[in-house]
Amino acid sequence: MKKIIVIVLGLAYCFTSNAQDTLTIIKLAKKKINIIDVYYGYPFIDDIFQPKPQSKTIAEAGHTIKYKNTNHFGCKYDYLIDNSISLGLEYTFAQREVNAESYNYPKVSDTLISNFKLSRHRLLLKFTAYLNKNKNFNPYLCFGGGLRMTYYNQNLNSNNKCYFDKISFANNFETNSFPIAIRFGLGFRWFVSKHIAINTEIGIGGPLVQAGLSYKFTHHKTQKQQ
Repeated sequence: MKKIIVIVLGLAYCFTSNAQDTLTIIKLAKKKINIIDVYYGYPFIDDIFQPKPQSKTIAEAGHTIKYKNTNHFGCKYDYLIDNSISLGLEYTFAQREVNAESYNYPKVSDTLISNFKLSRHRLLLKFTAYLNKNKNFNPYLCFGGGLRMTYYNQNLNSNNKCYFDKISFANNFETNSFPIAIRFGLGFRWFVSKHIAINTEIGIGGPLVQAGLSYKFTHHKTQKQQ
């Protein structure tokens, strides 16, 4: 009989203890905001200080020069620590290319084709401070720092072996004497719906002006508190 009483009391204690613990556990769900930006930026800054050939054909000289510049394509991810501060990563890509064809050079019936391509990649860690708490219009200041990688590609083709050691010549190299990227910017996101916004930014380091679209999504972080 005593054993039965002890077992019953033990089960009762375990039940009440678990019930008390269950009641004292409070689940707190915190909403975490994430924002993804995609944008186009102008201009590719090297293009301002370096002369560019215009797309034209000089018939009498037998030369054709074509120029292409992608300017900047970029994407950015922001994680809001609170309503006024976020940390994020940003990547941008820019490229310019020159293609030149020379006919009857160096001699009549000879052809010389050259291609020059410059590509630049930037990866930054960004800090953003939001200037107000309006849910539809979010102006901000940002600062970022990271890596800048620049690559050159040069190709030369000719059908004249007398003037060139090889019919085809290719050279790929990188120039990263100052591989540090820095960005200061002022911009805003204007939300046209709950999740979609138009983003615009002006800044120093990278494109002077950029604009694109933003997508906001949330997830809930659950915490347990005794």
